[in-house]
Amino acid sequence: MLLGRSHNKGNKFERKIGKFMLKHDGDCPKWGDLTTKNARAGQLSELKMDILTRTYATEAKHRAKFPKWIFESMKSIKNNPEGKHPLLVIRGDFIIHVILPERHIDLMKKEKIYLGELELKDKNFESKGYAVKKIDKKKSPKWLFGDMKKIINVAKKHSKEALFIIKKDARTYPVLHLITSKRHSDLLLAEKSLVESR
Repeated sequence: MLLGRSHNKGNKFERKIGKFMLKHDGDCPKWGDLTTKNARAGQLSELKMDILTRTYATEAKHRAKFPKWIFESMKSIKNNPEGKHPLLVIRGDFIIHVILPERHIDLMKKEKIYLGELELKDKNFESKGYAVKKIDKKKSPKWLFGDMKKIINVAKKHSKEALFIIKKDARTYPVLHLITSKRHSDLLLAEKSLVESR
């Protein structure tokens, strides 16, 4: 059976995100080799997910059509006068962070330093906080939360945090973190501790 161009683009996107996650988050102790060699854990296993790394279970979606309200809402708070990171909060148990890959890398790097996995070479960190916009879950597309529920369940089985990534366009994409409030607090605490240790 011949696979279409869209399928191939999806595979390439998953591999790209797999390499991105492995580089910045590190190998999964149990499935590291599988994910490293293929950057797509689900292809050669029964894991039913895309990528497993040190901290995250990741689902990567390459979609021609995405829920525009997410990015419209992000734009409305991205250029806030206080220069804060945009944060969308969906009513429910999970927080959706809409942040650029650079910010994601920065948070994971600070966490590794905080945990002693990396040496603290540069103490000039700044914590700008977040600009928050609340979104009513009932106005959200069903496919989005269906996929979120799937990756959350897989992540729980492997004692990992869930990470859901949607491609926006050919140049850039947002990173949507499906994490509990506690996990969010832990990341910010690590960043805050490094800032205060300067």
